[in-house]
Amino acid sequence: MTQSLSTRSRPFTYWLAMIAALGVIVSQLLDVPAAWHEHPLVGAIEVFETVLFAVLAYIWTTTSARWAWIVGGLVSLVALGGIIFTRTVGIGGGKSDVGNWGEPVTVIAMVSYVLMIVAAILHLRSHARQ
Repeated sequence: MTQSLSTRSRPFTYWLAMIAALGVIVSQLLDVPAAWHEHPLVGAIEVFETVLFAVLAYIWTTTSARWAWIVGGLVSLVALGGIIFTRTVGIGGGKSDVGNWGEPVTVIAMVSYVLMIVAAILHLRSHARQ
């Protein structure tokens, strides 16, 4: 008899992903107003990420879908690349974020993305062995 995902103990990667998702959601919600004002496209992307990570957290809680881990890891990798790009080159002619590495919302987002990438890799590797 197999246990459902909701009744068996959760793996470490699940908790790591949940912390990462919470970090992404909080950091994006805090940054959306300023981002939307400065670059509406960036604001829209942050809203999308907030909704996406809330949905992913729900999926991780209710199923063992491998694709959700892949999506979480890939979106985090792209988003981390976006932060690095905006902090080094800038976007759309705007240079307000260039060099702005220490902003608390940015630090929370970067740490959350890295945690999500690590969680996805570890989770997918451990399930590939089974």
